Amino acid sequence: INLQTDWGKYAYGLDRMATLKDFDKWIDRVLSAEELRGGKLSSSNAMNAVKNPVQPSNSNRQLGSYTPGSSNYNNRGPTVLAGSLSNVTTLSDCPACKESPAHRLEMCNVFKRMLVNARASLCATNNHCFKCLVRGHYGRKCNSTESKCKECQGPHHSLLHGAERQFPSSSRNQGKNHTILMVKAPTANIRPVLLAIVKLVVEMNNSAQTTFAILDQGSEATLISRKLANLLKLKGPSASICFGSFNNSVLMD
Repeated sequence: INLQTDWGKYAYGLDRMATLKDFDKWIDRVLSAEELRGGKLSSSNAMNAVKNPVQPSNSNRQLGSYTPGSSNYNNRGPTVLAGSLSNVTTLSDCPACKESPAHRLEMCNVFKRMLVNARASLCATNNHCFKCLVRGHYGRKCNSTESKCKECQGPHHSLLHGAERQFPSSSRNQGKNHTILMVKAPTANIRPVLLAIVKLVVEMNNSAQTTFAILDQGSEATLISRKLANLLKLKGPSASICFGSFNNSVLMD
């Protein structure tokens, strides 16, 4: 990993001067990402580094130029970190631009030029976190505290703001046979549907007409036929509609 380049990009993105606390958070995130990606902390190397620290040379010890605990950095041995990464797997290709080795997804120019729904679909398909865009975990298990949307402060990355909800496909259901149960109603002895029809008298303009009406509880309008409207001398807009049931319908004015 090119830690110097990654740290420079991270520090450049801050709105202020980077501090030691920022570096501590960043290096902890890098180590966590390496562990999720496949890197392992070498416990044997760590224990050896703690038990067998680098000692100064005999010449420095005889000359008295080395004093344990002093600030004589020129003559001291190199500082050895207690934890070291070993057996780090090779980065896979970038899912957006297919560049190898892969870079951080938010740094990919191809990913930035994609539509927001295409970005979200790419993250869901390739198992990238919707908060930090790191591969290997979901947003609900993300430990990043700084990955908030700059637009709405929501729990997602700013590059995914406004995207439709994505559902990652499950590979566990692939290659399995599923039992499908189908229910079919018998076709024999089909009875016609009876509609609620009432007889009534309609009075308008000193004229009365006896007719029939259908009571439709789901209707949102009261309709009258053109023939009855003419008999009652009614005026108003007219339209042709299809009237009937699920089986058949009749075009009426």
